[in-house]
Amino acid sequence: MMSLIKKIRVRWFNHPPSENAFPLTTRGGAKYWVSYEGNQPSEIFVGQYGKPCGLMRLTWSENQIDLGDFFIFPEHRWNGLGTAFLRFLIQFAKEKKIKRIDAIVAPESGLDFDRVLAWYIKNGFQRKSISGNAIFLNLDDAPGEFSE
Repeated sequence: MMSLIKKIRVRWFNHPPSENAFPLTTRGGAKYWVSYEGNQPSEIFVGQYGKPCGLMRLTWSENQIDLGDFFIFPEHRWNGLGTAFLRFLIQFAKEKKIKRIDAIVAPESGLDFDRVLAWYIKNGFQRKSISGNAIFLNLDDAPGEFSE
């Protein structure tokens, strides 16, 4: 259980919520925390000031991760958080010697399919077929460092 002082530090001063939290900074300089449990987490969360801002749901196989859900809460979109969070996953997967990340582009209502697909492609993903919404990223081909 979190002490009152720890709660104040997390909520007011954006201190890490746990020992397993890793800093994440957006292109605009906003600071978030990424947290997960275990060596092959099924969920990875991103938050700020003790509140959740987004999540990923993952399924692991021998050399591959299936990105089942990728969600950034609406009030945290369009500031670079999604890109920073995705890049965190790519780096994390590389460290785990994963060769490929697969995903399905199925944006929630209100988000444009073509815009979301273009965002994934900008971040190194490729379409499995011209007309489909399945995408993948070969980590051997992914850039080591990203540029804005």
